[in-house]
Amino acid sequence: MGATQKTQYIQDLIAWIEDNLTEALNINTIAQKSGYSKWHMQRLFKEMTGQTVAAYARKRRLTKSAMALRLTRLSLIDIALRYGFDTQQNFTRAFRNQFALTPHAYRYASELNTAAFHSRFQPVRDNAPQPELVTLPEQVIYGEKEEYHCLYGDFVEDKQRILSRYFSDFIRDNKGSRASAFVTLEFGACAQRKEYHRVSLMRGLKQREGEYSLQAQRDILAAGLWLKLPFQGDPRDFSAFIIEAYYRHLAQPGLSRRPGPDLQTFDLINCTPERLTGYFFMPVSCHLPAIVPLAS
Repeated sequence: MGATQKTQYIQDLIAWIEDNLTEALNINTIAQKSGYSKWHMQRLFKEMTGQTVAAYARKRRLTKSAMALRLTRLSLIDIALRYGFDTQQNFTRAFRNQFALTPHAYRYASELNTAAFHSRFQPVRDNAPQPELVTLPEQVIYGEKEEYHCLYGDFVEDKQRILSRYFSDFIRDNKGSRASAFVTLEFGACAQRKEYHRVSLMRGLKQREGEYSLQAQRDILAAGLWLKLPFQGDPRDFSAFIIEAYYRHLAQPGLSRRPGPDLQTFDLINCTPERLTGYFFMPVSCHLPAIVPLAS
């Protein structure tokens, strides 16, 4: 099997594992899906990813459970069972080993501990966008706010559909403007339904003082450290981009996500409803003695 075939085989196998993280997974089931013997499948997986199949699935399940803790009000036992743990005690033990916090403490921590996130395996890309740590002053912004709720299990599909339409309409309505455009995004648990999560959005143009509409809503982006990533692409790709930003780029030693919305800025001159260009910012804290270069 050549290198390209190996890569495609592992990508297909990982796609299947990702789609089945809430199902009963074991080596026999995964090997049967792979079409190879357990020995050959595990050897090839370790060669391509640097980890065993079992370790990969466990870390991904714990990463998903961490987001469920923050984005839903599902009980600990519900989350434990959803991600393959037979008891809450076993879930708590495994979760503490990966995140150095109990699930309860993680759910209510003021900052989101992302250093132990484990991203979906992707082959190394030479042209992948590189994250950058930047310091921004406090920003007062004005715009239109809206909010929607979706079932946690439908997070990606719903978010892709809604965000794609939201961004495309915004660019279409403001095409030709030379003002700086932005959208803020904030995710949290839905107060009304425990299995749902909430997405809060705000969009607007950077206005000079006195120019904003009296009907515009006001928000403050706190000064501090931000992780900055370029985004160029189809609006339909934005939800996948956010997931990679959280699971891969935020998973850096010493980093955690501080409270507040994410910020997406747009270069309206070069944007179209079918193609966005701009920068994505996430508010972060760095707990290292000194800032080190980030790996993508």
